[in-house]
Amino acid sequence: EAGGGSLPGAALPSWAVRLKAEGMSADEVASRLRSSTPPVLARIQDGAVLLDLRSVLPEDDAVLEDSVAGALSFGF
Repeated sequence: EAGGGSLPGAALPSWAVRLKAEGMSADEVASRLRSSTPPVLARIQDGAVLLDLRSVLPEDDAVLEDSVAGALSFGF
């Protein structure tokens, strides 16, 4: 939801990718994403990590993919 300003509480349409890693908590996955280069910010909902793609440009897809793959690998 948008916050404050002229649209307080207005819902913004978006898509999210839901991540769950076997053997890792959602907090651990989110922490690893924040520690990646570049850092990836996500939210946790219902025990899973959600990556909101609203602000990811198509040309950044490969960078995001690399960050997620690195965060989900056990050799991080």
